[in-house]
Amino acid sequence: MRHQFTFYIDPSAISGDEVYFNSGETHHIRNVLRLQNGQEIIATDGTGWEFHIILQDPDKEHQRGKIVKREILEETPPLPVSITIPCLKGERWLFAVEIACELGVQKIIPVNFVLSQAKWTETRLQKAKKKAIECLKQSGGAFLTQVEEPDDLTGVLQRNSSTEIWFAHQKGRQNSVIRADTLIIVGPESGLDDSEVKILTDLNARSFYLGSRRLRSEIAVAAVLGQISSNFMNTK
Repeated sequence: MRHQFTFYIDPSAISGDEVYFNSGETHHIRNVLRLQNGQEIIATDGTGWEFHIILQDPDKEHQRGKIVKREILEETPPLPVSITIPCLKGERWLFAVEIACELGVQKIIPVNFVLSQAKWTETRLQKAKKKAIECLKQSGGAFLTQVEEPDDLTGVLQRNSSTEIWFAHQKGRQNSVIRADTLIIVGPESGLDDSEVKILTDLNARSFYLGSRRLRSEIAVAAVLGQISSNFMNTK
């Protein structure tokens, strides 16, 4: 049975069997859970590995530990796809990030679309990365969703030129089957600008249909990832 709580360790913080925890996890270990040296905990580095760790004497800033057991928990991310997320007003963009991370998306790409009503900032980017770690721990998974640097659509497509691309559109195909290793474009509530649609169609990107109603972007993220997750489970 899985342990109730999983900690996160950055892969760079592992040296042989020795590990150290960042300030946030150190605070949780010492001041929230009040764990003691010699106790065993479970941690993951977000690359599929699970570690059993015995807590050791900490230094002033970091809790240390020794790995006593390691094993591969997941061979691949639950949803091996990438998805764009627009920045939305308020905190709704964070809800979209949370949905994608808890479902196990491989990569989130923050995009400033032409018709976006808010812009990605460094503060929002760091908040999204923190949310990805929280979702990893909450879900009991072992693959951390990677959150890339924000860009416009053209920049994203240039970096993913060899990837199959699908985009949400009101005239898209119904009953589309989206495969693994795909880039999924979800735009803002105002939709994709005509110039962005042209760029996508010129690249032979495929469009998919999410119904006749206009969906909020975070709901569109949930809808398409729910469909893909169901398809993946049915093919395993």
